[in-house]
Amino acid sequence: MDVRAVTNEDTKEVSNEAASFDKARERIQIILAMPLKRQPSEAELDALAAEFRLLGRPGDVIRPWLQKQPVRIKTLVADDWSWATVADALTRAGNTYRTKRPWTGDGLKSQVRRAALPLLRAWLEAMDRRFAGISSWIP
Repeated sequence: MDVRAVTNEDTKEVSNEAASFDKARERIQIILAMPLKRQPSEAELDALAAEFRLLGRPGDVIRPWLQKQPVRIKTLVADDWSWATVADALTRAGNTYRTKRPWTGDGLKSQVRRAALPLLRAWLEAMDRRFAGISSWIP
């Protein structure tokens, strides 16, 4: 029987493994506590697609259309729709890329952010003009 003495290094190694295990368990608990996005029914997807059809015309350029709809899309995602299901509804509505490629969740999220940039820039410029005199006396 091989018996060796327990050293300080052995106890440090065991305590490091226990600490990393505890961190992993905490991460898993956080992930499991996060609310999952529900999968909408086919009828709900068709209803959202019909709503998107009413908001635009065939052949609309997508970026200006997204600039007009960011609140609606972000509200859907904040509620319980995922980016992928909103993208599916957009594709069902006929709002696709020029190549007729369907939307993906990541693609839609990226395009919504890009569409919001000019609006954000305009708002920041307006705030800069509005408060231009204040910045001189702010410490």
